[in-house]
Amino acid sequence: MTQRHWAINDSDKALAFVLSRKLHISSLTAQILVNRGLVDIESAHSFLHPLLKSIHDPFSLQDMDKAVSRIIDAVTNNEQIVIFGDYDVDGITATVLLYDFLCRMGAQVDYVLPQRSDGYGFKNTSVDICREKNARIILTVDCGISSLDAIVYAKECGIDVIVSDHHEPGETIPECVAVINPKRSDSSYPFRELSGVGVAFKIAHAVLKQCKVDNKLLAGTDTDLKDYLDLVCLGTVADIVPLLDENRIYVKYGLLKLKMSDRPGIVALKEIAGLDEHIETSHVSYRLAPRINATGRVSLSDTAAQLLLSNKDEAGALAAALDNDNRNRQKIEAEVVKDAFSVIDKTYDPTKDKIIVAYGDNWHQGVIGIVASRIVKKYNRPAVVISFEENVGKGSARSIGQFHILDALRECKEYITNLGGHKGAAGMTIEKGTIDKFCEKLKEVASERLTESDLSAGIDIDCEIQLNELTHNSVKELEKLEPFGFGNPKPVFISHDVTILGVPRIVGKDHLKLYVDCAGMNIDVIGFGMAQKCTELTTSDCKKIDIVYTPTINKFRGEERLQLELYDVKVRTRKVIPQKV
Repeated sequence: MTQRHWAINDSDKALAFVLSRKLHISSLTAQILVNRGLVDIESAHSFLHPLLKSIHDPFSLQDMDKAVSRIIDAVTNNEQIVIFGDYDVDGITATVLLYDFLCRMGAQVDYVLPQRSDGYGFKNTSVDICREKNARIILTVDCGISSLDAIVYAKECGIDVIVSDHHEPGETIPECVAVINPKRSDSSYPFRELSGVGVAFKIAHAVLKQCKVDNKLLAGTDTDLKDYLDLVCLGTVADIVPLLDENRIYVKYGLLKLKMSDRPGIVALKEIAGLDEHIETSHVSYRLAPRINATGRVSLSDTAAQLLLSNKDEAGALAAALDNDNRNRQKIEAEVVKDAFSVIDKTYDPTKDKIIVAYGDNWHQGVIGIVASRIVKKYNRPAVVISFEENVGKGSARSIGQFHILDALRECKEYITNLGGHKGAAGMTIEKGTIDKFCEKLKEVASERLTESDLSAGIDIDCEIQLNELTHNSVKELEKLEPFGFGNPKPVFISHDVTILGVPRIVGKDHLKLYVDCAGMNIDVIGFGMAQKCTELTTSDCKKIDIVYTPTINKFRGEERLQLELYDVKVRTRKVIPQKV
């Protein structure tokens, strides 16, 4: 395992001291808040104590009043509403949320979820599908902001369109009834980073709010919006938007809702994923979301929607279908990963290329986004993976750090026929004849915008501490910073000159296990996937080590003990005799 660069960010200790005193929190928690940019008492207090009542007024979103007025008129006049969504977790949960909500409101409503083979976005063919369902209104969720031609076509067909999206708008905003997107350049909404299901939730909130203001006696006006926080949590975590501001509130309470959910589909999904009542964001990311996503990747995205809308009699079989799709997805992914890495071995020049483009024929389009993420993780470079069927390629891009992948791809727009996405991820369509020029141009853009430090793999460390600063109470207090995820990572600390106790060993498949001394007490340390370090620790003159880690409270059989989750270790000196395992 390569030694990574350690970047310690423990600046402004004086400000951390002030927060610690004013908020009656430990210096560790205060330093994390400062590192996250929460430097005033009010914002730090709000972060530590997120409240549902603190979410922003939905009518602060541009065009929300127009959208709500049209939706209420449609419900009142029994006009057919068709929700057009997307095939990923964010799009599916957004679709299910608004479909269920509008059904409760007494609306005539249906939904359409495209297949990944259809390509991303709202198109003319999408309008035709909605026409077959007798749509008078099409409500897009998690898509539509770039669908200028399709919206013109819908208008020609006599169909009103309401766009709800969270992807980056282009230079032109679609002309339709309403365009609800917190990233609009003319938006005054306080938070730009909502997920697609987050925007859908705002629409439901606004409709209920307006009904109560107007004293509209529609069905469902007594709907409790907290019922939908499980869906909002799933889509928000899966779409990797920053867990800050409103997103933090939605996920905080959404995790509680997932834990106690009586939604049959959620109950069945948790059971087949092997989850008990304790659910964290990592469980959403690695157990629940992949199963929902798998249907859109290798099967029919509608299956996941059916599960989330199912009753007790249907839920078990549908959850089993999702689980089977996920296993199939894993097999397909492994094949494409192997092919893509083979291409990279032949084409990638680490001394020149600051972005990686891998393409091939007939790679399964449902997994190319995951493959792009795998490439990013291995090479620490932005990646674009493209699958060609005959002369048309569909691509998926993933980024690193502050590199805006959508803006970079926009610089290559003369070679791209369709493009959408945001800072961290994007989707595109490209003709095979332009691939060489596209690669050349994209590499030029990346070379101009990325520095060597951007590409160096490193660990961001919140502060340096002595192990004896870690008490049960101080580590428990760090739990107030949850939920952790993109935009709010787990706290990471560094401790120097730590003494190893006993002999490190390998546990499980490839995990490193050791104990270290803390004021005469043993502290358990676990390094997931770090078995390679065991040889180094047992064959070097190693008495002291420097460690980078996150402290946690390990709960086992009713007992709570301090445990360190290890990310990296640097050897000092002392000969340790290897232990036979």
